[in-house]
Amino acid sequence: SSAHLPIPNRERNEGGELEFVSHWYPQRPRSAAPSSWRGDRYDRRESFSEPKRPISQAAPRRKICGLNLSTFILSCAVVILFAGVGVVAALLGSKVANLEATVPSVMTQQARANSESAGNNLTQDTDEQPAMTTDTTPIAVQDTRMKKQISGWKYIGCFEDYGDRILMGDFKQQDDMTNSLCAEICDRHQYKYFGTEFYNQCMCGESVVKKVPASDWRCDKECCGNYAGEVFEPCGGEWFISLWERQ
Repeated sequence: SSAHLPIPNRERNEGGELEFVSHWYPQRPRSAAPSSWRGDRYDRRESFSEPKRPISQAAPRRKICGLNLSTFILSCAVVILFAGVGVVAALLGSKVANLEATVPSVMTQQARANSESAGNNLTQDTDEQPAMTTDTTPIAVQDTRMKKQISGWKYIGCFEDYGDRILMGDFKQQDDMTNSLCAEICDRHQYKYFGTEFYNQCMCGESVVKKVPASDWRCDKECCGNYAGEVFEPCGGEWFISLWERQ
């Protein structure tokens, strides 16, 4: 039996079989030129397109000694800064050295002047009644005149003792030093003189090399062996010696 089946174009064939029809669409030949309006549009695009700009190449940076200009300038500034600091440090060091060399000489000259002034006062004629003199000792300074006596010895005063020592015999330094202890130390070898200095030093000698008298207040260091409550007992000073002589 024949069957009438639908076909895509909705037409029935006579034999009742399916007939496949492929749709065909007209194509433009490859060699065909584009339409006029499309070609005009293409031409307008090409005519109004911006011209291509040439790629600019960066100019090479200038270098000095293998360094960029900015790096070279910064390096020069750092070198100049350090050089300036070195010059300033050298000048300051020279000034400090000169000052350190000048101060001790000024102090030495002042001490010698004070000692000579005190020596001139002590060498006045003792037969005459001493005239009123002006005491250069500050009011607030401790009165260091020796108030303690030592049997067999006589205190003869405070004397300058810097540079060459005035007693060239034995030397002792103890934390319990007193004038009495120093007298015992020097008496063992029958020295004629002894002296205490800088609160803990003891010196002995058979003779005094030089005598440059000083004011009593120069010997203002209390003996370190003194106990609390005892009478003030000076044991010299800084570069000044409390000098005793055997009776």
